[in-house]
Amino acid sequence: AAAAAAPAEIPPAIHYSLFNVIDNTPGSPVFEPREDAEPPTFRFVRFPFHDTEQFRGKPKWPLIQEALATPVGSPADLLAVMRRYSDCRRDLRALDSLCSELDEETVAALFSKTIPFIAQLALALPTAIRCHMPLLDAGREASLSFTQYQAACLLANAFFNTFGDNRADFQSCFTFRSWLCDDCEGSIAKLNCIFHYFRRVQAQMPNGVLTFHRRILTPDLTVTWDTCSKPLRGATVTSEGRIEDDAPGMLHADFANMFIGGGVLGHGCVQEEILFVIKPECLISCLFCERMEPDESIHLVGFERFSNYVGYGSSFTWHSDHRDTTPRDSELRRRTALTAIDAINYRPRSVQSLFDRASQFKPEAVHRELHKAYVGFARSDLLPWVTGVATGNWGCGAFEGDKRLKALIQLLAASAGNNDVLRYFTFGDSDWPPELLSLSHGMAARGLRVCDLYRALLVALAHRARPEMLIRVVAEHLSSIPAPAPAP
Repeated sequence: AAAAAAPAEIPPAIHYSLFNVIDNTPGSPVFEPREDAEPPTFRFVRFPFHDTEQFRGKPKWPLIQEALATPVGSPADLLAVMRRYSDCRRDLRALDSLCSELDEETVAALFSKTIPFIAQLALALPTAIRCHMPLLDAGREASLSFTQYQAACLLANAFFNTFGDNRADFQSCFTFRSWLCDDCEGSIAKLNCIFHYFRRVQAQMPNGVLTFHRRILTPDLTVTWDTCSKPLRGATVTSEGRIEDDAPGMLHADFANMFIGGGVLGHGCVQEEILFVIKPECLISCLFCERMEPDESIHLVGFERFSNYVGYGSSFTWHSDHRDTTPRDSELRRRTALTAIDAINYRPRSVQSLFDRASQFKPEAVHRELHKAYVGFARSDLLPWVTGVATGNWGCGAFEGDKRLKALIQLLAASAGNNDVLRYFTFGDSDWPPELLSLSHGMAARGLRVCDLYRALLVALAHRARPEMLIRVVAEHLSSIPAPAPAP
């Protein structure tokens, strides 16, 4: 169907905060942890200090408290600590390798200063978060807000592997265990990023707010593509730069996995995973965000960047400190935002792939991606300061989507979502972007509408235009369409 269908029955939205604001003075706000007024009626995160959590028949939190009070002087000592409350069977080989690359003074500071500080943060979790923390379940519009201090305490527990395993429809476990154990360049790069984050917050704890917003296609967000009269917006297209470096004030596309974070807690080092380790507060979404459905996106708002990097994939490496000077909004969040949208996976033999590459040009696949991009890009009351969308080759790397098709889909979605600007980064690809630039500017100059491009795209796909000719065929069809009459 051409319309983005909303669920027949939509549960009421939840907007939940884990804190109260005592003083919202810019630069020096004061927060206090929120406490439950009554027992929760929703599914919630099981914290390691909850009475239900045990290890080998014993309450887990006292074991953690005792273990984390133990001095740690080496990777072997850290492993011994973790084994007192969790089944961590493998040696911490990646941490061993990292220590062998560092000078003696840095290693000594890591074990005498940084890791003890991480332990203090982990043990502070019961006082930092005093209420039940809801899960952001699939199928329900909801938002969840934390202080940056609360996020730091959660990340510290992930470092020490205190959360349980095996959660259906979520990341299997919220832990950095793989980074510590799997001896590869990606693990070492991630350890460098997270240790740098903890050193920064030890020097000065950031004092702001973070919000996660799960969006679904509610009735007020539905769109009928073949009659949508919203004007097409011109795109700026560049083969240079990166979304996270060169698009301030915009909503940044996170080329996500259906399980938010993708492979970030494992071996993955591509776009989403890199964003999450240079902005480590994003990682906590892996703890409470259920797998995304086709009509859902997740907005991550207020996240601070702590690191610069070089490389991508197997060459990804931590590079240097990053000082984020982005101003905060009236809710004490930095004016930074990611929109996590998961594309269809067309990679052959992938566990998550139910399609072959040719099927992405079928109308049902195009509609799925249109709906996904639209629910991610549509303007939100949470982000009044956003000037537009910054995106790129979404789903065209590991998931093997077609770049030209995905570019047209995203142009449609951004325009239908009332965004004035679409900034498209091609990450060094300079062969086909001029076609997109010419097409988008020509459509905007003629006053063409979303429905005009949508119909032209379906005509091109029905005629089985070759992928490399898709934008040209769409442009030819649009050239025969008279410009719509101006509104009275």
